[in-house]
Amino acid sequence: MSVLDTKHKRKSALITACILALLIFGIFNYGMRYLDPPEEYGLAINFGSSEVGSGAPIEKVNKVSEPTVVEQQEVVEEEVKEVQKEVVQEEIITSDTSKEVPVVEKEKEIKKEPVKKVEKEIVKKEIPKTQAKTQTIKRNARRSQ
Repeated sequence: MSVLDTKHKRKSALITACILALLIFGIFNYGMRYLDPPEEYGLAINFGSSEVGSGAPIEKVNKVSEPTVVEQQEVVEEEVKEVQKEVVQEEIITSDTSKEVPVVEKEKEIKKEPVKKVEKEIVKKEIPKTQAKTQTIKRNARRSQ
């Protein structure tokens, strides 16, 4: 017994293999991209654990400096007169006793609304047509007996 015995089975197996190959090709080429980590931003802090900067000390060399000419500028002093600000003192009126101030409260007037009389209307119940027909048939049947 052959697995691919008919023309349709062979054709479907070939199409399936092609689709699977394209799918695997797409996954490996486009789906799995390795991204380099982003650059580090900010300041690099040396905690003293690295060997950077632990080389031999540099000897101090005296540099021969050229004499510099210092220019003196004329200093002009201005006389500044201080003006006293006017101080305004207000009289603060306070009392030494702690009496409470009487507060007058206004009473709210309560308005009563007149009671409205509600009249109920008597509504006649309507009998559906099917019940009306059955009732008339029953009445006619009673009369005929």
